[in-house]
Amino acid sequence: MVISTLTLSDAYAGGNGATSGTPGSAGSQVTGGGGGGSGSGRNDGGDGSVTDGKGADGQNGNSAGLGGDPGMQITASQTITTRVTGGTGADDTGAAGGGTGIIVRSGASLTLDGATVTGGNGGTGTPNNLDTGSGGGGAGMLTDGNLILTGSGTSITGGAGGTGSSSGGGGGTAVVLTGGTATHLTNESGTITGGVGGRGRSGGGGGAAVVTNANVTNLVGGTITGGDGGIRPSASITASGGGGAGILVANNGQNTVSIINQGVISGGNGGPSFAAGGNGEGGAGEGGAQGGSASNGRLGDGGAGVKGAFLSIINAGAINGGKSGDPLFGGPTSRQANAIEFTGGVNRLELQAGWSFLGKVVGMTGSTNTLVLGGDTTQSQGTGPTVFDVAQLSATGGNGQFQGFSTFHKTGTSTWQLTETTSQLTPWTVSNGTLSIITDESLGDVSGNLTLLNNATLATGADISTVRNVMLGQGGGKFDVSPSTTLALAGMISGPGSLTKAGDGTLTLSGNTLWTGDTHIDGGELVLDGSNGGAQLVSNVIGQDNTALSLRNGATLTGWIDPTDVSIDTTSRWNMTTDSLVDEVNLAGTINFAAPSSLPMNAGRTLTATSWHGQDGTVVLNTVLGDDASTTDKIVVNGDTSGNTFMKVNNAGGGGAQTVEGIRVVEVHGASDGTFTKSGRIVAGAYDYSLVKKGTDWFLTSLYVPPPVGPETPAVPVTPAVPVTPRTPDKPGIRVVRPESASYTANLAAANTMFITRLHDRLGEPQYTDALTGEKKVTSMWLRQVGGHNRWKDSSGQMSTQSNRYVIQLGGDIAQWSTDGLQRLHLGVMAGYGNDDSNSRSHVTGYRADGSVSGYSAGLYATWYQNDETRQGLYLDSWAQYGWFNNDVKGQNIQGESYDSSGITASLEAGYTHKLGEFTGSKGSLNEWYIQPQAQAVWMGVRADDHRESNGTRVSAEGEGNLQTRLGIRTYLKGHSKIDDGKARTFQPFVEVNWLHNTHDFGTKMDGVSVYQDGARNLGEIKTGVEGKLNDHLNLWGNVGVQVGDKGYRDSSAMVGMKYSF
Repeated sequence: MVISTLTLSDAYAGGNGATSGTPGSAGSQVTGGGGGGSGSGRNDGGDGSVTDGKGADGQNGNSAGLGGDPGMQITASQTITTRVTGGTGADDTGAAGGGTGIIVRSGASLTLDGATVTGGNGGTGTPNNLDTGSGGGGAGMLTDGNLILTGSGTSITGGAGGTGSSSGGGGGTAVVLTGGTATHLTNESGTITGGVGGRGRSGGGGGAAVVTNANVTNLVGGTITGGDGGIRPSASITASGGGGAGILVANNGQNTVSIINQGVISGGNGGPSFAAGGNGEGGAGEGGAQGGSASNGRLGDGGAGVKGAFLSIINAGAINGGKSGDPLFGGPTSRQANAIEFTGGVNRLELQAGWSFLGKVVGMTGSTNTLVLGGDTTQSQGTGPTVFDVAQLSATGGNGQFQGFSTFHKTGTSTWQLTETTSQLTPWTVSNGTLSIITDESLGDVSGNLTLLNNATLATGADISTVRNVMLGQGGGKFDVSPSTTLALAGMISGPGSLTKAGDGTLTLSGNTLWTGDTHIDGGELVLDGSNGGAQLVSNVIGQDNTALSLRNGATLTGWIDPTDVSIDTTSRWNMTTDSLVDEVNLAGTINFAAPSSLPMNAGRTLTATSWHGQDGTVVLNTVLGDDASTTDKIVVNGDTSGNTFMKVNNAGGGGAQTVEGIRVVEVHGASDGTFTKSGRIVAGAYDYSLVKKGTDWFLTSLYVPPPVGPETPAVPVTPAVPVTPRTPDKPGIRVVRPESASYTANLAAANTMFITRLHDRLGEPQYTDALTGEKKVTSMWLRQVGGHNRWKDSSGQMSTQSNRYVIQLGGDIAQWSTDGLQRLHLGVMAGYGNDDSNSRSHVTGYRADGSVSGYSAGLYATWYQNDETRQGLYLDSWAQYGWFNNDVKGQNIQGESYDSSGITASLEAGYTHKLGEFTGSKGSLNEWYIQPQAQAVWMGVRADDHRESNGTRVSAEGEGNLQTRLGIRTYLKGHSKIDDGKARTFQPFVEVNWLHNTHDFGTKMDGVSVYQDGARNLGEIKTGVEGKLNDHLNLWGNVGVQVGDKGYRDSSAMVGMKYSF
């Protein structure tokens, strides 16, 4: 890449043909005319100061000519309306270059209004000498200030190259801008034309119309054309000159040169050629050397319309490459030069309405180039197409008209349509206006992202499906989908901007929906489709009337809506974050009022709908479950309801309370034909809430509302009687209690009672003497197993509980003492395992709860007998044990709970055994009848840990420290059959009755509301069984018993025991 910097010091304008200058020396050979410098004579061309200086020598001739003077030099801003022409270079065998038309210095601004400015023509070489050269044409204008062309007939033309026998002189540049960013060329209506190359055996190159490192604006009516290449009219011609560039940018990359074109910019045409010949070199006058060239055997090449590096071009007019010279007498075929050549650097080309190109637009290797479709729809200039054929895109060296572009933008408020398809990677950024497509392949390979900014629009006119990723930048983007069509985006959509759905068609999003801005539905339907795991959108949705939002196949929306129709299928979910306003609701899936940020919730949210159609979908809302004034989320339907909707209610920090009217959660202002059905349990504290309809609205209530009592049917009167007035039902006031309270209570009662024992449960045998050794046997081990079933009701009368238990205990005497050989104190240890499973059911709600408790115990016991051998008389028995338990409660349709309990139980028992008499059986058996009054006091100290349920309810146990007393009498027979003579076998059938009294009722407090076990304060018990001694080592016993209390309390049990003495 070659980048040059053009400065004023490089431009030496030719003087006129004065004789006061000192001639230069002759050139060594003839190859072409050279450029002339400033002459030494005064300025004969008009106003302005004259800078004296030596004229440049004509080169390569037998003698040197003198350069032409400038037509005018200007150092102050002014307007020119006259004709100004630079001086003509002197003729000679080495002819001089023409002078510059006007030189503008010191940054002065110049306006040409109807003026004509022409650079001086190059001098003519001696025609009789074939080795003569010719002078280059002078520049039309050389300036370091602003230049404006306006008015009719205004023109600037570079001087023509002179005619030479060997080589024609190069055409002069029309305008040379040297002022950098401070300089601007504005062509409102003028004509700027590069000088024509001179004739010669090798034609001179045409001059560029503009050579610049400053900005150029070519308005409607303005024409900028490079000079045509030269030719010698002879059949012996060898080569023709190339056309000059329309605009040649000499830029070093320190700034970007802006070219705005609404008129016509064209490269010059190459000279015609008869046959192959040498290249035309171009004159060396002001800009003349910038003319094109032709290689051997070719026509003179046309000049590029625009050529250079670090360019920003806006084209709303025509930019044309020049054509190669016409083929004469069977010569080569004509070629089209490039319209634009980006020779390096970073470049931008913007097309606007009215644009056209003749020739290719080429980004050379090493350049970075952006193609922009821009402009505003309000533009009045230009009638060119606003469509762009993407099939014309290719890499550098390809066949496309537009080569070497890597990024693509749409700007301005205009609408552009992409036509055809391309496989090129063409990432598009739409920052304003509308980009329209009818196929996704118009956007290139799908790996190229689409970026939308400033609410710019991608419009589609047919069904399109793509996996292309989309970036929504600042200001967001819009998708305008035409009626009866669908745009399906399966790629990722991300970015900080918003998304807008426009048009009456359908936009379906099934990819990752990650943009963070809002979502607007201005028309048609937006579908979130989660079938591929995408469409999990976190965004607020702002709709319009007659628009729709659909959630399908597992899609999720988190945000608020205001307003649009909403449809949610069975697998999809809307997480509503704050108050929302929707039109028609069709609910088969879930609407979830998002959980509050803190508890208790301080403000509810409201979903307002025009109409509501339940399709067995679910609404999940949050309520501070308490009395009628509780804070709650709610639904307001301004129209009609239909179908069924399930409602799940989360407790948002309420402790439960008794309601009167209830907590209003659904408010219906139209026909309330739809139903709202409670989904799962609604619990707080000890209360169960129900969802009931009152009038057109729906309420949460913690009261049991019995069916109203119908009017009494009056008896048929003999004579007409006044009908009996129906009784007005009492105001409901029965609180609904949760069955979990009974499960907690059942666990507590079981943990306190399952390891209670009596003396006869672990019967110690009397002392005996071993028949063989005479040793007293005092060591023993016992085992008992108990199964039991319990039924009771709670204090509210709403719940029934039944449980089944199993207990196994193992123990044995470890020591005994006697003071007189008759009375004896036994000391033993015992341990046990037990479990109890309960089920509680509410007769009001029908809900159930399951409880379970399992644990272990370990303790000591001590027994004193007044007569240890006969076991008659007084006895005392005591024990103490520690138990620890795992507890579980699982309510129907709510999360299960687990907690621990532990504590000590202790007992003191006394009794007296008295023999009532003896009698002989029918078969000679000897029977003894005994009676044994008993009394026992058991202290129960097992306590459950305080517990907070997952729904927030605080649970604590009640009834700790209960003292259970028992008064009873036991009677039994001790029989000995003759068949057992000489054996130690004895059997004792018995019957026992007891009265049990509890000082405390076991219960549970849930958020301050207590529920107790009812009917267990006073119990009657009857028990019967048999105790047997099989031999001197083994005892077996068993019994069954039942306890009966008030309010349906009943406990039945069966026990078997075994004792082995060592």
